[in-house]
Amino acid sequence: GSHTARRGEGAGLDLAITEGDAPLGAIGLNVDWGADDAVLGYWVAQPARGRGLATGALRLVSDWARAELRLTTLKLTTMRGNGASERVATKAGFTAVRVVEDCDLGTKHATVTLWELGTPT
Repeated sequence: GSHTARRGEGAGLDLAITEGDAPLGAIGLNVDWGADDAVLGYWVAQPARGRGLATGALRLVSDWARAELRLTTLKLTTMRGNGASERVATKAGFTAVRVVEDCDLGTKHATVTLWELGTPT
């Protein structure tokens, strides 16, 4: 699928969020080398939410992407009403930049907030 193609092209990374050997979620990074930026996405299973796992993973991957890949801007999208995901983005240093009504998410349309994390000055 598309995940395998992205990894093979050096444009994607998908990681499990684990505790011990237990998978509790995932975080992914899709790089646009031409724009020098990347889009991140994350999720955590319901029983593991509220423990800072997504925030920790987002900070870790964001720091790595900026330091090792030298990306200038990192982006992510949250769906309207997903307060937990918005708190994760905020705690990881992302700033809400725009709300998009009726955004095509592939499987459905929804109102989303676009977030960005720029290079520290």
